[in-house]
Amino acid sequence: MRLTTLASGSSGNAIYLGDEKTNLLIDCGLTGKKTKESLKEIKVNPETVDGILVTHEHRDHIHGVGVLSRKYDLPIYATEKTWYALGCSEIGRIAEKNQQYLTAGKAVEIGEMKLEVFATSHDAVEPIGVVVYKGTEKVGVATDTGCITAGMEKHLKDCNILLIEANHDEEMLEKGPYPHYLKKRIRGQEGHLDNVTTGNALTRWISGDTQQIVLAHLSKENNLPYLARKTVEDILTEAGINAGVEVQVTVAPREETHPLVEVIKPYWPKSDWKVG
Repeated sequence: MRLTTLASGSSGNAIYLGDEKTNLLIDCGLTGKKTKESLKEIKVNPETVDGILVTHEHRDHIHGVGVLSRKYDLPIYATEKTWYALGCSEIGRIAEKNQQYLTAGKAVEIGEMKLEVFATSHDAVEPIGVVVYKGTEKVGVATDTGCITAGMEKHLKDCNILLIEANHDEEMLEKGPYPHYLKKRIRGQEGHLDNVTTGNALTRWISGDTQQIVLAHLSKENNLPYLARKTVEDILTEAGINAGVEVQVTVAPREETHPLVEVIKPYWPKSDWKVG
């Protein structure tokens, strides 16, 4: 499997995940035009997209969902409560046959990929993350969460590729221009993860199978790409994980595509080592 972000931040989020036969979007907070252009950058024909999974109903994750579904006859995958919220949103009418429902603990198959969703913690009606399996390959995605949930602890271990939120640096947020109520929301249990919390969680989840960590949904005002990466890498190094050698850590750009990341088939037997 291969993964990239088309954009990642409060102005718009879209993640591409695919293999040789299947192309999937996880969220689409970009315009239809921008999404089409970004897909072509990574040599994916928009007409070959097989569906869009919606993690939650916030505008920066759904802006282009309705347009793309109607233009390309795409199924949309979301939880029951999220579907209710989408009905009150800007996305417009989705054909009934394209309204697909997700339930935690119940896998959905799209092509050769099997998807399982789990609860995150955000100020949305029913926010979710997702793990995707294909054979022995495993990719995990979790953004927009104020804390590490039980579902994240259960599902995000041993991923080959893991895209995880590193929204803000705590000191930058504290000293930054945001009003108190907004700082409180961001720090809250239904807000966003800071760099240190993400780094500490990764020390529990990374194993010998983990190849790539993509840090996503960075705040423009309260974080810096180099700072997020350095903070996480320092925490991993302290835990005995050789970041940059054993595991690559990169940062998803806010408004551009991230280079495609692909699960690499090892030339050696899988390691059984785990941290902690």
